Amino acid sequence: MTAPFIITPKSLTLSPRINNCFATTPAITLDGYCMEFLFIPQGAEYPLFRKTVSISVLEGRLENPQLQKYETGYYPTKDGRTTFTSMQAAAESLLFLAYDTTEKNEEREHQKYALGYVLGPNLAWIDVESGKIPRRNPKKRYRTDPKIEIAGNREGRDVHWRMNLWHLIENLNGGIHTHAEDHPQFREFHVQLIGNGKMVKYRSQNSNSAYEHYPMRIGRGHPLFCSEEKLAITYPRHAYVTGDKGAVFAALEEVRT
Repeated sequence: MTAPFIITPKSLTLSPRINNCFATTPAITLDGYCMEFLFIPQGAEYPLFRKTVSISVLEGRLENPQLQKYETGYYPTKDGRTTFTSMQAAAESLLFLAYDTTEKNEEREHQKYALGYVLGPNLAWIDVESGKIPRRNPKKRYRTDPKIEIAGNREGRDVHWRMNLWHLIENLNGGIHTHAEDHPQFREFHVQLIGNGKMVKYRSQNSNSAYEHYPMRIGRGHPLFCSEEKLAITYPRHAYVTGDKGAVFAALEEVRT
């Protein structure tokens, strides 16, 4: 059985699971979270092995739960427990899953993350400003390096996604930006894992010019900020702004070439 996508870095592989599904091995683990990419063929069913899980539909559509592509950080819980035990794909689907193995998702918003190891694939936290692994002195912004990339051709269409984790300290504006200088272009969203914060839109580079706020809830994402016209992707000025606990979130990017 051949994996439907190619994934990098080489420390990650796509391994076959039940019902012709594929998932990344090893899983990405961070402070009780277990994260993976999952491919489900049309009509196949995949069990959920833990009680709490965040589901982001990158490609395709799920029958149960009923989620479309770009469902950004769906957290199917009620009173701390999932409302179903398996997923079924209505179309070929690529998902990003984040399981909380501690089953204490209701406490994650009030948690302050202490920078630690990312286990599983060969990833490391680096300081965003210097691009180096932090060894002394607390920094303000961190991201995991390298980015995880998953790519393939599905039904004649190129599919290419990237993901890395970000950690911002408390009460920090992560930087107002538009991605205008980023190439290739991409559509992005973020999924909250630890701490508190919000995504904010701005009219200018002045932080006092905010006009829309989207609180980031544990396991969930936010509406897509970008617009697309004639293959050009544009973003309003925006930034992630942390609350009093700081934040850890996953940034997912659909690359357009």
